Amino acid sequence: MPRSRICLVLAVALLALGALLGACSSGTQPAAADCDTPGVSADQVRLGLLYPDSGPTASSLAAVRAAVDARLGLANAGGGIHGRKIVYDWRDDQGTTEANAIGARDLIEGKQDFGILEYSLAADGSARYLAERDVPVAGLAASDSWSTNRNMFSFSYTTGSVSDTYGTFVKSRGATRAVLLTTALSTGVSDAGGRIAASLRAVGVPVVDQLSYT
Repeated sequence: MPRSRICLVLAVALLALGALLGACSSGTQPAAADCDTPGVSADQVRLGLLYPDSGPTASSLAAVRAAVDARLGLANAGGGIHGRKIVYDWRDDQGTTEANAIGARDLIEGKQDFGILEYSLAADGSARYLAERDVPVAGLAASDSWSTNRNMFSFSYTTGSVSDTYGTFVKSRGATRAVLLTTALSTGVSDAGGRIAASLRAVGVPVVDQLSYT
């Protein structure tokens, strides 16, 4: 996944975090130390990161850590969020829903992180748990969980109602037809592939073949 796209999602997440933390702040100064929001202290905001550092999808998401470090570093250089420095803990979900669920619980219950950054195709593993606890989640929307849970948000969605965003971008690069490759990792990935195909067709780019692989 390109670093620029990851940084864009993080920029959206940081704007949302600023709004969410406004109640614990006064102007741009750090809040009093007795703010009782999990993961938030007088001088720090703790986030959790879930992504596949190993497993079958690791290579396609290898840029995640570098992009997170770069974007949070930029935010911290500008004063963080209401004067608080942004730090994060991370867990390798290996691209599986089981490890994703375990990682989320460890970050929220063990590390007491405020919110979660999800850059994984296995986010369904923790979606229900995080929604039940109203934990804000930002990241890569690759399953229906992102469209049905109000605590999860991204800059673009491949689920829910079909959008022509992907098709418009591909067509702007000169494409006249497409072949779609999808993995067999989860139903969320399969559904996303179908919606991308529909997005392409919506702008007149025919999908001449669709191949799945493991």
